[in-house]
Amino acid sequence: DAVKSAPEGWRVPTDQDWKSLERQLGMSEGDLDAEDLRGEHEADVLRSAALGFNLVMGGNVIRKPMPGNAGNWVYARECGYYWTSTLDESKTDYEAAYCRKFLYNSGKIGRYSVSTLMRMMSVRYVRDAQ
Repeated sequence: DAVKSAPEGWRVPTDQDWKSLERQLGMSEGDLDAEDLRGEHEADVLRSAALGFNLVMGGNVIRKPMPGNAGNWVYARECGYYWTSTLDESKTDYEAAYCRKFLYNSGKIGRYSVSTLMRMMSVRYVRDAQ
């Protein structure tokens, strides 16, 4: 579990943390709460060498619903998916959390709600305020 694995003094960012960063990068207020790909160039700004954000396009694993089968990596080098610690309270039949998706060839940033049981994705920890 990504939350439990955080080093001391670090945590998984919330959906609000990502929105704050996206706002600082120039995303419009109307796009911040939308789901799917949003913005125009914010991912390009994060990729710039000056920021050193180092977006990794690690893909994800979609777990097969069979015991002992963890699934297969998909979209490696094409997409980067990053968890948030914010659960999607509108999902009542399963646990879901928000994530961010980056495409290697797009300046937009995706915001999605996905099952926490069916996906294995990257984490980018943030340091707690000192």
